[in-house]
Amino acid sequence: MYEEARNTCRIPVFPNVTVGWDPSPRTDPVGPWQPSVYPYSQELQGNTPEAFGSAMHRAVDRVSHLPGETMVTVNAWNEWTEGSYLEPDTVYGMRYLEELRRAVSIAAPETACVA
Repeated sequence: MYEEARNTCRIPVFPNVTVGWDPSPRTDPVGPWQPSVYPYSQELQGNTPEAFGSAMHRAVDRVSHLPGETMVTVNAWNEWTEGSYLEPDTVYGMRYLEELRRAVSIAAPETACVA
């Protein structure tokens, strides 16, 4: 999907890696279910630091060989309600941030920058 978008879009395309997504806490538990409408959208499940690290490795590897400026975006730093956050927590500690650092520094150790 990334390669297709990069080859067909007239604007820069950057891959995005997410930690997870679960907007269900924002839904109305007694109201009608509205499929495909936020916050009644799909959930991403099975989120672990290892799965995030694997996705980061693939995304960084894809862009590290491209000419010019490249980047990978990450969703999100602190979307706690939606279950999408990189901040340390009591379950995984610093492991998401460690996976991020590992993926970036392995792909391009001389130019690795985590902003």
